[in-house]
Amino acid sequence: MNKKEGLMLENLIKDKDICDYFKNRSYTLEGVSSDASKKLFYRILLEDQRENCIFMKLEEKPSAEDVRKEDWYNLSKILTQSNIRCPDVLACSEDKSQLVIEDCGQLCVQDLINKLIAEDNQKGLDDLYAKCFSFIFKFLSFSSNSKNQATWEKRSFDNILLKKELLFFREHFILKNQIDSLKFWDERSFLEDVDRLCASVASISSYFTHRDFHSRNLLVSKDDLVVIDFQDARLGPSSYDIVSLIFDPYVELDLSRRKEIFDMFFSLAKNFLPAKVTDEILNSWKMVCLQRLLKALGSYAFMEKEGKKSFTNYILPTLKTLNDLNLNDSRWEFLSHTLSYELLYAFSE
Repeated sequence: MNKKEGLMLENLIKDKDICDYFKNRSYTLEGVSSDASKKLFYRILLEDQRENCIFMKLEEKPSAEDVRKEDWYNLSKILTQSNIRCPDVLACSEDKSQLVIEDCGQLCVQDLINKLIAEDNQKGLDDLYAKCFSFIFKFLSFSSNSKNQATWEKRSFDNILLKKELLFFREHFILKNQIDSLKFWDERSFLEDVDRLCASVASISSYFTHRDFHSRNLLVSKDDLVVIDFQDARLGPSSYDIVSLIFDPYVELDLSRRKEIFDMFFSLAKNFLPAKVTDEILNSWKMVCLQRLLKALGSYAFMEKEGKKSFTNYILPTLKTLNDLNLNDSRWEFLSHTLSYELLYAFSE
């Protein structure tokens, strides 16, 4: 029993198969932070072996309507079979909602990137991002070569989902901060731009996308990188995951350095991706980035409302990135120019 938590596995786990996995074994439980996730995590320190493991209980009702409890398990198998490193499954309940998985440690790529930045280790930073890119190269090749109608191929960043995310941004960021009361706000222009932007992004959603491929969802384990939090994977734009990684608000990179790393991605991509795919990324990344960063602002505001105040630290950096990237597009002028500029002005005062 863990004296701090005061819990036994039997109190957490109702599944017989998982309980049997730990039968007659001494262990200690430690709570693990779930960050923005609603999943429940406990680290299980086994006294009879050097390696620990993680007990993960998935949401009873996943937040995304098209995500099922068994998706984490099914996608982990697909990724592993495709040589994409993710935590191994050691035991699971029959419905796949409770799993014991490999413990890949607590160090995430966010920690390592910020450490390398502080040390001014530019080569180390380039090498680390190149390792991250290897996941994206596999994701994009995987989608075009897949022979199975897997979980992620049955759902996509369609018009409905993309619009839902931007209306979520409107509800939790715009209305919460009373932005709609400011002089520049134009509800009609906002909604019309949302329609046009989301239709354009949805029209190119034909590749495997992790959906949340940023520095907190990559763990550093024994000099290897391990991807996590992939249960929402779906068909999406070829540029979605690279935009999520390069313009990740969780890391403290200036814009010029981000652009250098983006250029490095394209240089390396020539060796792994068809020219057609790299051209698609080049042509679509700006509109995908606009939708992604606005969606992120809504998520940060919602997390603050849920009591996770640390997420407010990423609002101003995200607004600065939106402006500095110059994502202006006449097709959605209000979203890409007016709104981005006015929000930065409002939050900088």
